[in-house]
Amino acid sequence: MKRMTVVMTACACLGIAAGAWGEGGAAQKTAATTASRPKVEIDLKDPQAALKTYFLAQQTLDSATIKKVIVISDTTKAGLADVTITYYLWSHYLERQAIAKFGEAEGMTVLSHLRSLDEQLTMDLKRVVLGNVDYSTDRTKATIYLRVERNRPEGLQTDQYTFLDSYHLVKDGSVWKVDYLKTYGLVDPEKEQQYQFNMGIFPKMVVVLKELSTDVRAGKYREASQVKNTLDTKWKIIEEANLPKEEAEPKE
Repeated sequence: MKRMTVVMTACACLGIAAGAWGEGGAAQKTAATTASRPKVEIDLKDPQAALKTYFLAQQTLDSATIKKVIVISDTTKAGLADVTITYYLWSHYLERQAIAKFGEAEGMTVLSHLRSLDEQLTMDLKRVVLGNVDYSTDRTKATIYLRVERNRPEGLQTDQYTFLDSYHLVKDGSVWKVDYLKTYGLVDPEKEQQYQFNMGIFPKMVVVLKELSTDVRAGKYREASQVKNTLDTKWKIIEEANLPKEEAEPKE
């Protein structure tokens, strides 16, 4: 409970998602301006419409809508989904601030990306229209395979959560939703230790991302490399603090 409180407090401080985890999120601030964000119209009539809605919710950093268009197939991992979503929305926010401050080429290096998350989402909203939909025999599940663009930067996909080419969806009653855990590979029991590690580290990193975003907007960094170095250093400190004792201590 304490970990989630840290995440929620950080979100409230910046206004990424006012009422984000409730049903009635109010108008929200964009990452780049103080104007109210456009409301995402939820369309879950078919797999492609649902995935498009999911992309739009990511684009507007709208965690309330994200929560409405995903399914958590294993309720014991609901907390993991919560902290993961929050961590990556804040990462996205920081990248936007860095790009606004230092330009795209430099700004997107803060998170070691070869393409900005906003550029990818713009592409994905187009790719989903032409994506190949593979249904299960009973048509209650679907996998959408997005077309790989030409001249893709080598090494673009740096982790399991960004720059994906396939998404899993399930039929939830009469509507379609993104199967969050399956899409992001969070159902593998052999990786349970990594999942628990993420539960410990992501909420703490959200606080770091929030602080860095504020400092970038305030002009406290002259170069994107300084932001990246600070982020990497903070990650290493928090990572080492969350390792099991026998792994954190040097062996004789």
